[in-house]
Amino acid sequence: MGRAFELTRADLVEHLRWLQREIGYQYCRFHGVFHDDMAVAVRTANGTLTFQWHQVDKVYDTLLSLGLRPFVELNPMPAALASGSQTMFHWKMNVTPPRSYDEWSALVAAFTRHIVE
Repeated sequence: MGRAFELTRADLVEHLRWLQREIGYQYCRFHGVFHDDMAVAVRTANGTLTFQWHQVDKVYDTLLSLGLRPFVELNPMPAALASGSQTMFHWKMNVTPPRSYDEWSALVAAFTRHIVE
């Protein structure tokens, strides 16, 4: 596939719908579920870390509505958790480790709980 955020675009979803009708496949893998354009991890002005699932829900609900099961890939490091600013690719995927592994663990745990629910 591509990046998670691309799955919020109606034109791309229509292409996936067409492919699903024509080919019919079961799984979809994509990158960037924690990229900043997905707005998952946000640090407030007072430094509190919060998690938002609006874009994630759109992506996963879309895939499920098309009969696709997602392969879950947990990347990249959100800027709110990153220990640095090193990126790769034109879409600037942050590849630094987390500043705090406790916060990273909290994100992964919250994401997992949310997706299961």
